[in-house]
Amino acid sequence: MKKHPSIEINPKVMFGKPVIKDTRITVEHILRKLADGMTIQEILKDHPQTTGDDILAAQEFAADYQQRKRSVLARLRNWNSLQRPVGYTRFRTAGERSIESADTSLPERK
Repeated sequence: MKKHPSIEINPKVMFGKPVIKDTRITVEHILRKLADGMTIQEILKDHPQTTGDDILAAQEFAADYQQRKRSVLARLRNWNSLQRPVGYTRFRTAGERSIESADTSLPERK
């Protein structure tokens, strides 16, 4: 993953969430403010210790994080599809961990 000098992750600061360096302002907080329609100038007014480059770095970090997450998931899906035995089914429901099962039922008689 690309280095982001304006963003740091420290387990002792905000429970290890990514924050703008030398602050306790999380990347998530910045993104939520942008999503709520705040402009960069409004965010800078709320948080004078930040710069416009910090706000842009938070956005870039989030985009890179999402891309990395997608590529890891794609690799896992590919690996799982190669390792899956015949008759094996994997179910996943939203918000729950995966439930794995093997199809052991007999075919219906006609």
